[in-house]
Amino acid sequence: MPFIRLVPNDISTELVSLTLTTNDPVGTCPAVSDVITINISPALTVDAGDNQSICETDVLT
Repeated sequence: MPFIRLVPNDISTELVSLTLTTNDPVGTCPAVSDVITINISPALTVDAGDNQSICETDVLT
């Protein structure tokens, strides 16, 4: 099973292209290659504002 380790440059460009190639095909078939491109999305940041305390019957706007 292939293992891929991303480096900081991969993450900063947000794009990685991998070429997968058969290296020992059985029989008379030749080696083949294919390319897959992976888009890396930056982590999301969520901010719901400052902490607030309300009572059960209060309305928060």
